[in-house]
Amino acid sequence: SRSIGCNVRQRGSTRSRKRKECISNPELRRSFYDSLSTLVRSFSRRTLVLIGGDFNAKVGQRTRTDHFSCLGKWSRGTRNENGDALLECAEMLNMKLSNTTFQHPARHITT
Repeated sequence: SRSIGCNVRQRGSTRSRKRKECISNPELRRSFYDSLSTLVRSFSRRTLVLIGGDFNAKVGQRTRTDHFSCLGKWSRGTRNENGDALLECAEMLNMKLSNTTFQHPARHITT
């Protein structure tokens, strides 16, 4: 099996884990999002923070019971555990999942 790094860039230093570990291990996933939250909170509130990457998260379609303000109305598919973790982190940090905010042509949508 192929292994790809999962990184958090922290002001010049990089922390790395194997992708498979980050996906399947709840403790590593929680640790990753805790580190990410700590990093984002270290910036001034006036600082524009953009986070990009492949989180292997499927946030799925919005449901009537969703309370996530970070999730736009153009999300698709079925939510997975990584999607739950990403949504909870984004909500806690008052961030938006921009890819779900705008409608995309079908040819630009991947799963």
